[in-house]
Amino acid sequence: MVEDIGFLCIRFRHPSKDLSFLSGELNLNCNRCWTVGNPRQTPKGDPLPGKYIDSYWYSRIDIPRSDNLGNQTLRAIEILEKSKATIIDIKSTGGAIEIYLQLPGAENNGGVIKSENLKKLSELGVDLAIEVFPDM
Repeated sequence: MVEDIGFLCIRFRHPSKDLSFLSGELNLNCNRCWTVGNPRQTPKGDPLPGKYIDSYWYSRIDIPRSDNLGNQTLRAIEILEKSKATIIDIKSTGGAIEIYLQLPGAENNGGVIKSENLKKLSELGVDLAIEVFPDM
Protein backbone atom coordinates (compact mmCIF):
# COMPACT_ATOMS: atom_id res chain seq x y z
CA MET A 1 0.00 0.00 0.00
CA VAL A 2 1.26 3.48 -0.86
CA GLU A 3 1.98 5.54 2.28
CA ASP A 4 1.80 8.95 0.60
CA ILE A 5 -0.95 10.32 -1.63
CA GLY A 6 1.53 12.34 -3.66
CA PHE A 7 3.95 15.13 -3.07
CA LEU A 8 4.29 18.85 -3.22
CA CYS A 9 7.36 20.77 -4.36
CA ILE A 10 8.28 24.39 -3.89
CA ARG A 11 10.22 25.33 -7.04
CA PHE A 12 12.20 28.46 -7.91
CA ARG A 13 13.82 29.54 -11.19
CA HIS A 14 15.86 32.63 -11.91
CA PRO A 15 17.74 33.84 -15.00
CA SER A 16 20.85 34.99 -13.09
CA LYS A 17 20.75 34.56 -9.28
CA ASP A 18 22.34 31.66 -7.41
CA LEU A 19 19.38 30.18 -5.51
CA SER A 20 21.30 27.83 -3.20
CA PHE A 21 20.66 30.20 -0.25
CA LEU A 22 16.97 29.20 -0.30
CA SER A 23 17.53 26.08 1.83
CA GLY A 24 18.54 28.27 4.77
CA GLU A 25 16.08 31.04 3.96
CA LEU A 26 13.09 28.67 3.82
CA ASN A 27 14.42 26.13 6.34
CA LEU A 28 13.83 23.33 3.83
CA ASN A 29 15.98 20.56 2.45
CA CYS A 30 16.99 21.06 -1.16
CA ASN A 31 16.25 18.12 -3.45
CA ARG A 32 17.94 19.61 -6.51
CA CYS A 33 19.67 22.85 -7.30
CA TRP A 34 21.82 24.26 -10.07
CA THR A 35 23.21 27.65 -11.00
CA VAL A 36 23.08 29.42 -14.35
CA GLY A 37 26.23 28.85 -16.40
CA ASN A 38 27.34 25.69 -14.60
CA PRO A 39 27.81 22.48 -16.61
CA ARG A 40 24.60 20.45 -16.88
CA GLN A 41 24.34 17.07 -15.19
CA THR A 42 21.82 14.35 -14.44
CA PRO A 43 20.32 14.03 -10.95
CA LYS A 44 22.96 11.32 -10.30
CA GLY A 45 25.75 13.72 -11.29
CA ASP A 46 26.61 12.35 -14.72
CA PRO A 47 27.62 15.10 -17.16
CA LEU A 48 25.24 16.31 -19.86
CA PRO A 49 26.07 18.54 -22.82
CA GLY A 50 25.88 22.29 -22.36
CA LYS A 51 25.46 24.65 -19.45
CA TYR A 52 22.39 25.59 -17.44
CA ILE A 53 20.51 28.54 -18.94
CA ASP A 54 18.96 29.51 -15.60
CA SER A 55 19.22 28.77 -11.89
CA TYR A 56 16.86 26.29 -10.24
CA TRP A 57 16.09 25.14 -6.69
CA TYR A 58 13.39 22.86 -5.34
CA SER A 59 12.31 21.12 -2.17
CA ARG A 60 9.94 18.15 -2.08
CA ILE A 61 7.37 17.59 0.67
CA ASP A 62 5.61 14.21 0.71
CA ILE A 63 1.88 14.32 1.40
CA PRO A 64 1.11 11.56 3.88
CA ARG A 65 -2.13 9.63 3.57
CA SER A 66 -3.18 11.04 6.96
CA ASP A 67 -3.13 14.59 5.54
CA ASN A 68 -4.70 16.28 2.52
CA LEU A 69 -3.72 18.50 -0.39
CA GLY A 70 -5.28 21.61 1.07
CA ASN A 71 -3.37 21.34 4.36
CA GLN A 72 -0.05 20.71 2.63
CA THR A 73 -0.61 23.57 0.21
CA LEU A 74 -1.36 25.89 3.14
CA ARG A 75 1.85 24.70 4.83
CA ALA A 76 3.85 25.60 1.71
CA ILE A 77 2.15 29.01 1.52
CA GLU A 78 3.02 29.70 5.16
CA ILE A 79 6.67 28.81 4.49
CA LEU A 80 6.74 31.19 1.52
CA GLU A 81 4.95 34.02 3.36
CA LYS A 82 7.77 34.10 5.96
CA SER A 83 10.18 34.96 3.11
CA LYS A 84 8.00 37.49 1.31
CA ALA A 85 10.86 39.99 0.78
CA THR A 86 12.98 37.29 -0.87
CA ILE A 87 10.09 36.21 -3.05
CA ILE A 88 9.41 39.79 -4.13
CA ASP A 89 13.10 40.21 -5.01
CA ILE A 90 13.23 36.97 -7.01
CA LYS A 91 10.00 37.76 -8.87
CA SER A 92 10.90 41.42 -9.56
CA THR A 93 14.24 40.41 -11.09
CA GLY A 94 12.78 37.89 -13.54
CA GLY A 95 12.38 34.77 -11.42
CA ALA A 96 9.47 32.34 -11.13
CA ILE A 97 8.13 30.48 -8.11
CA GLU A 98 5.59 27.69 -8.01
CA ILE A 99 4.00 25.15 -5.78
CA TYR A 100 3.87 21.92 -7.76
CA LEU A 101 1.53 19.09 -6.74
CA GLN A 102 2.20 15.64 -8.19
CA LEU A 103 -0.47 13.00 -7.70
CA PRO A 104 -0.78 9.35 -8.65
CA GLY A 105 -3.58 8.67 -11.10
CA ALA A 106 -4.19 5.07 -10.05
CA GLU A 107 -6.27 5.94 -7.00
CA ASN A 108 -8.87 8.48 -5.97
CA ASN A 109 -7.50 11.42 -4.03
CA GLY A 110 -8.20 15.09 -3.84
CA GLY A 111 -8.77 18.05 -1.63
CA VAL A 112 -9.77 21.66 -1.58
CA ILE A 113 -7.37 24.54 -1.84
CA LYS A 114 -9.44 27.31 -0.31
CA SER A 115 -9.97 30.57 -2.13
CA GLU A 116 -8.20 32.56 0.59
CA ASN A 117 -5.12 30.40 0.06
CA LEU A 118 -5.30 30.85 -3.70
CA LYS A 119 -5.46 34.60 -3.01
CA LYS A 120 -2.32 34.35 -0.85
CA LEU A 121 -0.53 32.55 -3.69
CA SER A 122 -1.64 35.24 -6.11
CA GLU A 123 -0.49 38.04 -3.79
CA LEU A 124 2.94 36.38 -3.53
CA GLY A 125 3.07 35.86 -7.29
CA VAL A 126 3.42 32.10 -6.82
CA ASP A 127 2.01 29.80 -9.48
CA LEU A 128 0.23 26.52 -8.74
CA ALA A 129 1.04 23.52 -10.93
CA ILE A 130 -0.78 20.18 -10.66
CA GLU A 131 0.22 17.02 -12.49
CA VAL A 132 -1.35 13.56 -12.31
CA PHE A 133 0.64 10.48 -13.26
CA PRO A 134 -1.37 7.36 -14.15
CA ASP A 135 -0.06 4.21 -12.47
CA MET A 136 2.56 6.16 -10.50
